[in-house]
Amino acid sequence: MKTFIKPEQYRRFIRSIWLFPAVLTAILLLLTALGINGSSIGTYNTLFYGEDKKDQNLLLGDPRDARTDEWLVNTQLTIAQAKADYPRINDNVGNGQDMSLGVDAPYKEWSALFKPHNLAFFVLPFDNAFAFKWWFMGYLLMLSCYFFMITLLPKKRLWATLISLTLFFNPFVQWWYLSGTMAPLYYSLFAATAVIMLFDAKSRRQALLWGALLAYLMTCFALILYPPFQIPCAIVMGGFASGYLCKRFRDLPRKAFFNKLGVVGLSVLVAGAAAFTFVQTRHDIINTMKGTVYPGRRIAFSGMNDALQKTFSAPLSFGLQNERKGASYLTNYNTSQSEAATFIKLNLIFVPIILLVLYKNARLRKTLPYYLFLATTAALTLLATRIFTPFFDRAFQFLLLHQVPNERLEIALLLLCIMQIGLLGSLLLSAKKELLSKKEALFAAVVGLILFGDTSMSMAEKFPLFITSHYLIIMIVAGIALSIYLLLRKKTYVWGLALFLAINVVSSIGVNPLYAKPQPDVLKFITQHIDTEYPDDGKKWAVFDQLVTENIPQMAGKPALTGVYSHPQLELWQRLDEKGEDEEYNRYAHTAFTVNKAADGGRFTNPGPDIVLVNFDCTMAQKLPNFGYALSSLPITDPSLDCLVENEKLEHPNLTLYIYKYVPKS
Repeated sequence: MKTFIKPEQYRRFIRSIWLFPAVLTAILLLLTALGINGSSIGTYNTLFYGEDKKDQNLLLGDPRDARTDEWLVNTQLTIAQAKADYPRINDNVGNGQDMSLGVDAPYKEWSALFKPHNLAFFVLPFDNAFAFKWWFMGYLLMLSCYFFMITLLPKKRLWATLISLTLFFNPFVQWWYLSGTMAPLYYSLFAATAVIMLFDAKSRRQALLWGALLAYLMTCFALILYPPFQIPCAIVMGGFASGYLCKRFRDLPRKAFFNKLGVVGLSVLVAGAAAFTFVQTRHDIINTMKGTVYPGRRIAFSGMNDALQKTFSAPLSFGLQNERKGASYLTNYNTSQSEAATFIKLNLIFVPIILLVLYKNARLRKTLPYYLFLATTAALTLLATRIFTPFFDRAFQFLLLHQVPNERLEIALLLLCIMQIGLLGSLLLSAKKELLSKKEALFAAVVGLILFGDTSMSMAEKFPLFITSHYLIIMIVAGIALSIYLLLRKKTYVWGLALFLAINVVSSIGVNPLYAKPQPDVLKFITQHIDTEYPDDGKKWAVFDQLVTENIPQMAGKPALTGVYSHPQLELWQRLDEKGEDEEYNRYAHTAFTVNKAADGGRFTNPGPDIVLVNFDCTMAQKLPNFGYALSSLPITDPSLDCLVENEKLEHPNLTLYIYKYVPKS
């Protein structure tokens, strides 16, 4: 029997750089075919049935209530978009919401080409497209890191693989598993790789092709449109690029250098033109978003409360996976497990001692890893100054860091940590002998042991309900110290990578569940019932009091006045505003109606910075555009609200939904 692949071709493939990408691709296709995703939308099974009924779609793990940006916003708006056939302006949200801004949901328009994780929705069945999108983001994250590391660590495929897996299984990534978090990381790493390949190109044609890819990647980066994560990543990549270009300027002939730099400049111009076009076609809405009370007017200052404690208590991240105990680990800035999630910043331990070695080693100062390590250390110093000290606010405004809450700088520190672990390996390869002696490596490990160990124990004592077993903390911290020692020695570097990967896997493997569908059966039943039993008569729905049901009408394909407003629709609410309460509704917000009266007699209240409750009465209902139905998780019994007539109720063991029809008073 003939085989299409010869043994020598098979062996060559196994030894090539394409093995890891091929394995990832196979896993991606398998999970897509099976329709398996990692969404926490299974929360609704517990909401409607309680803890006793098993969710048949939940294959592994537990849904995470804390990840509302995923299951309450992006996932539900994606379902709503599918029901509306993916319009850019979804008329089912208020008076019409631009779905290309503020949320991550698929839509049909030219700019969707620069959001490749959403393209599958236009060619695959919804369940499979949803699964593809979920895993494609992780796929791109690992591939971007892998190919970046291959450029730094030629022929070290195992090293690059381990570092890429470490990035994916990082607790920060898993708790913030969203395109707005992951895309800045993978586009930054892909762009850095493209720049390196462009300067290594042997022909003008190759350079132009890499330049075209760079332009595409930078456009994708620009259209993420979440500055708190984009700005920090841009600063890191700016530092990396300065170090890389400085070295290439010294090595290449001037003409060759400036020719390739010109291609980079052309790529920047093309990306800038695309981003400018995007902004100009949404100019009014973007200006509205910039003028919001939340988040548009947030101003950040240097220094973060408990920054040192959060940084060096990172070994405790594994405890956040326990839903009950993890919720008890909250500080004055950690309002959820996602906000509390951080990662182990090994580079804070080894960077100072490596700088000392580089200062003493003249030969290494001529290598590319030296320039890159120095440049990324400069970026690390800048960001550390911002986070750990209260100084230089005015100077940091020139870098736009006043628009970035300090806790969002975690993403830049993660990018730097991963890059510097790779650069450490590159420096080890460039050195003829060990960079550090065993005693020096042991000293760094002991420093890490003391800093991470003491802080973690202190935080565990401060929150005694969080992690009750100190032995687990000791084991994690000891593993961190050992990984530092192993990483600093050329002969054991790969074992340090493997151990550090294992620590990250233990700290994050249970964060996201494996789920068989984009929505639980109970939610699908409710939305299908509303879709089929209620006419498409243009009458608008409103959800009362319960925010977790705020998007049900849109998911059923019905227009609604409530839901997630990624940008405020001022004209909609101004017709109800009799007291000048625009600060209450001029914000990104989860919006619902309520029958409870505000203490100040106003129409709008804000239980949280991203929540708007609209106080309902039958008089104001007459001002609502085409209002027809109300959906409430509680019976509406107030006799003054007799304009709402109960139509039916959808009963479930733990939660009943009441549907009312609006009958205007004569």
